[in-house]
Amino acid sequence: MPIAYQLLSELVKGRALKEFVVEMLTETVLLREPYMKELIHSILRKLLVRRDNSSPDSNSNVGCTGGGASREAGLRRYEPIKKQKFSKLIQYIMDQESRESAVKLLEEGCNALPSNDDKAYIAQTLARMHYMDQKEISLAQKWAANASKLAPEKFAIVDTEGQVYKRLLK
Repeated sequence: MPIAYQLLSELVKGRALKEFVVEMLTETVLLREPYMKELIHSILRKLLVRRDNSSPDSNSNVGCTGGGASREAGLRRYEPIKKQKFSKLIQYIMDQESRESAVKLLEEGCNALPSNDDKAYIAQTLARMHYMDQKEISLAQKWAANASKLAPEKFAIVDTEGQVYKRLLK
């Protein structure tokens, strides 16, 4: 068993994972040291936002499938890899605790992280969560607008706002 897993298990012991992450965002002694604060915030942002690609055979950006005559001719068909809907941490909390716990954790992260880019990506995740899984378009609009206001130059954030409005038109 990896040391990091054992350490995390001891730190979380007896508490919901959401509560532990909120504590790391707001109350930890390590946040008093500027370098550690920056490092912990960077790690927590990745845990809250970063989605993994799902591929059966590789970690690349495209998956290769082949078969039949095209494979014999040396040609392969490439298909895009499907991205997970949410980060592993958020998905785990939704599965093991509740969707509301995941929303509250993301809201805490949005309030606790100092960088506008970090806040924008978390707000984008909240917008995606509301329009994809909860079908709460008004909340999705609020979070998408907030994300766009914080980082209007980021394509992915503006795209999410467009996806929200696309859902409104359906």
